[in-house]
Amino acid sequence: MQACVNSVIDYAMVNGLQYKQITSYKDYFEEPIFNSKLSQFLWYRHVSDFVRTKLLSIEARTLYIDWDVFLYPDFKITVPEKLAFGKDPIDCILYNGDELEPFNHIHNLIEKPSFNPTYNLSNILRGYVKKNLTNTFEGHYLHLDNCRFKMSLDCWL
Repeated sequence: MQACVNSVIDYAMVNGLQYKQITSYKDYFEEPIFNSKLSQFLWYRHVSDFVRTKLLSIEARTLYIDWDVFLYPDFKITVPEKLAFGKDPIDCILYNGDELEPFNHIHNLIEKPSFNPTYNLSNILRGYVKKNLTNTFEGHYLHLDNCRFKMSLDCWL
């Protein structure tokens, strides 16, 4: 996993971007007491979705990348002012360009973290893409969550 993080740090350095790693939810929420591992997993997943969409709704030209994504040197944002999403899953890489309002709208669809969220961020993003023209990324990345059982060209952009 450290290779994934290092690839993102390298991408930021090569492209003159500021790298920030978000490792704590404590600036946003107080952790509740969990009654199961599943409720704990759902809560952390929900916090991640809530925090990332909030950050993408307030600061332009922000690129959010999951910790298990490896960026190859040919990866690039094709149109810096336009938003773009990753592919399968759509939410592993999110870029807002100068378009904060779509992420503000998406963020507002997500209720505050609970044990049983009623939304699905990937479905919300797919619905947005169906109704709106969005940009894509050039080059390659590898999302290890999708590739842990099978390493193939399916994992490439």
